[in-house]
Amino acid sequence: MTSRPLVDPELIPFLEAFPTVNIDAGNLAVIRQSRDAALAQLPPFPASVSVEEVFIPGPQGAPDVRVKLYRKKEGAEGPRPTILHLHGGGYIMGNPEFMGPMCALWADAYDAVVVAPAYRLGPETAFPGNVEDAYAALAWANAKAGDLRIDTGRIAVAGESAGGGLAAALALLVRDRGEYRFCHQQLIFPMIDDRTAVRADLSPMFGEFVWTNASNHFGWASLLGQPPAARMFPPTQRRLVQRALPACRRLSSPPARLIFLRRKTWNTPAA
Repeated sequence: MTSRPLVDPELIPFLEAFPTVNIDAGNLAVIRQSRDAALAQLPPFPASVSVEEVFIPGPQGAPDVRVKLYRKKEGAEGPRPTILHLHGGGYIMGNPEFMGPMCALWADAYDAVVVAPAYRLGPETAFPGNVEDAYAALAWANAKAGDLRIDTGRIAVAGESAGGGLAAALALLVRDRGEYRFCHQQLIFPMIDDRTAVRADLSPMFGEFVWTNASNHFGWASLLGQPPAARMFPPTQRRLVQRALPACRRLSSPPARLIFLRRKTWNTPAA
């Protein structure tokens, strides 16, 4: 049984450009290389936008974080809104360059400073390495606000897929630490629930294309450093999690968020 006849014909070229593969530790390096090679096919950036690569201090004891910085060349003289963008890739692949055209368009259309870190990926680095890298990028943006003409009261976080899940995690971390703040979070089909990797009640057509159920399981396991949704907390840790849940429901909540869900032109779990 296949859902291919249900796919919108306009999407067929996309499916053919990204053949469906079950990603695992054995083929991850090759898949990463093929995705990086596709960067040459991305559209050019607006001529009005400058792109800079910088290396900023990483979390304590961790490597520096590579960051792409997108700014309008003839932007406002005063402080500008800022978007901290976190790329997708199932927590196991991707880089800020892949969403570079979108980041450049944001910088051009909104006269915004767009900060896009290349956070560490799984399985080489498990949680919380990625969110700590993102936090380091936010800390750097606040520290360099004067030089970069950043309005620290108008910093938003955005991400798609794994980047959306990471954006949500970062917003909670920022709230809990109380050092900085976001004015907005934009979660684009966020990858936020590891239980999708182990559900047995789904149609076999779910995850048929691009991001399969097997890839989803590998992505979550790589992020967590252990199998997903295995009721993985021992009793002592489970009590801590249960104690923490009410805090997430208090009025001192993260900033207002906008969540985009992908149109179901084909069936897939969050990826």
